[in-house]
Amino acid sequence: MDTTRAWLDECLAHHRAGRLDEAARLYRAVLAVAPSHADCLHLLGLAHHQGGDTAGALVHLTAATRLRPEVGLFHANLGIALLAAGEDDQAAEHLQRACALAPDEPDSWHNLGLALLRLQRAAEAEAAMRRCLALLPDGVDARVNLGAALVAQGRNGAAEHVLRAALALQPDCVEALCGLAAALGPTADAVDCIRRAMQLRPNDPDLMTRLGTLFRDIGELGTAEAMLHAVVQRRPGDADALSNHGNVLAALGQTEAALRSFEAALALAPGHADAAYMRGSTLLLAGRLEAGWAGFEQRWERRGFAPPYIYSAPRWRGAADGKAVLLLHAEQGLGDTIQMARFVPRIAARQKVVLAVQEPLVRLLRAIAPGVTVVAQGGDLPPFDVQCPMMSLPHALEIGLADLPGEVPYLGAAPRAVASWRARLAALPGLRVGITWAGNASYAADHRRSLPEAALVALAGVAGVSFVSLQKGAAPPAALAARDWTAELRDMADTAALIGALDLVISADTAIAHLAGAMGKTVWLLNRFDTCWRWLLGRADSPWYPSLRQFRQPAPGAWDAVLADVRAALAQRAIACAATLAGSTSTPSPGPSGTWTTPAPASNTSGQMSSTSA
Repeated sequence: MDTTRAWLDECLAHHRAGRLDEAARLYRAVLAVAPSHADCLHLLGLAHHQGGDTAGALVHLTAATRLRPEVGLFHANLGIALLAAGEDDQAAEHLQRACALAPDEPDSWHNLGLALLRLQRAAEAEAAMRRCLALLPDGVDARVNLGAALVAQGRNGAAEHVLRAALALQPDCVEALCGLAAALGPTADAVDCIRRAMQLRPNDPDLMTRLGTLFRDIGELGTAEAMLHAVVQRRPGDADALSNHGNVLAALGQTEAALRSFEAALALAPGHADAAYMRGSTLLLAGRLEAGWAGFEQRWERRGFAPPYIYSAPRWRGAADGKAVLLLHAEQGLGDTIQMARFVPRIAARQKVVLAVQEPLVRLLRAIAPGVTVVAQGGDLPPFDVQCPMMSLPHALEIGLADLPGEVPYLGAAPRAVASWRARLAALPGLRVGITWAGNASYAADHRRSLPEAALVALAGVAGVSFVSLQKGAAPPAALAARDWTAELRDMADTAALIGALDLVISADTAIAHLAGAMGKTVWLLNRFDTCWRWLLGRADSPWYPSLRQFRQPAPGAWDAVLADVRAALAQRAIACAATLAGSTSTPSPGPSGTWTTPAPASNTSGQMSSTSA
């Protein structure tokens, strides 16, 4: 035993001096004599890890931990090696064990927090980082990662406070500056943070990527493209760089160039989920639907994609089976569910369907087709045999542009409810126009698709127009003089009834636009420059909704131009409506969904954009 101890001392001398190869050789000599020497196995594993040999580290650290499972340090270092290997689940298990065995070790809590962050268990990561800081109050790294955990939970204000505290302790901490930029969101202040970081690490491709992505997010697409192109030039064999550059090219509407970038990324890394997904989305944007749906399915492989519910039943691939019960389930926003609900009647004619959707849509969709069972997501489900996410239906059904729009309207409102609203709206003079200007703030691109309330003042005072707010949770600008009954709208069925009594709906890219389109109601879409794939390029109409007309930004953030076009079109429509009413005393007949029948919109040259814009 004394001889072994002496050998270990010699090994450690080499190890501490950084002579890892010599230390490893001597550790192996000790193990040749004492193969179950747990400390020696642990140290050899540590030497492998420090030398960049993660596989070798895992072999020896695992062996040491099995021999001495009561040693917290063994679990801690095995957890670190597992993090290096990308085995985040196993890393978290061993780091939790390390924290239980040695609860006063701040590094173990910090590394546990890192593993939990990778696993998207942000609340648990926050708790681990706070335990680390309780033991190490001046820990800058723990503050940086606590900020990341808070941002992941949408608590950006709290994250900003934590990250500014980290910078007070270490002003030149690049990671803290990057974290603060993430907490601040797509703003000029965030740009300043990354620029400060780049002063500390000039020409760092990772920081260039962050800054380019940030410029993309704030709508400075030309600057973003130039910066991300520079990253590609520095890293020509980097699939991530090519994919990021493709993203901004797609946002610029340069679809062919974007596709070339994605294809180059996939040639380097065939399993690159982001490149495959964005290639699919870009094909959809270009109207090549059949080719695009397969790539769109890669969203399931993207890091950070977290559908609300995952079902273990076999995936339905589109084949009719009169004996199988099919569960169709919502996976993204309310508008996505409404858009894809059009396919439910077709499927329900061939087999039994259970439809699990967001609670606000349950009443609205109960009349979608005979025999369909509609339930709220998260509640009890009847038995089912196969399942399909609703956003995967076009892929399963092989939908192309020629298959759209299908049967529209496919949603409606209760006639009595529509009649009740029509009676209440009778006191409003002229054209009755519903308006909504903002979507769900948790959506990553919401700051680009939603309009600031102040911008809507441009629509105020149009003669012969009465506005009705459809915007839940926010009061319309006073200048619009809009009536606001949204407090009475419990769900989307109530909203549909109010829409059914209106003459026109004006909406940002939100669920309201989808609902009005699905009802066959005339709807004007206020669309951002870097449009979502579903609205395509170079079109003022929509193949999904015949009654929808698009007013697109001519440049990123250019809402003033959009609203000027809308105001002019609204004035023309109000004049035409007044002339029609003056020339006729007849009453229009109700359409099949309890809404008024309206003609398809005329083409919109002022709102149309070129095929090289998004």
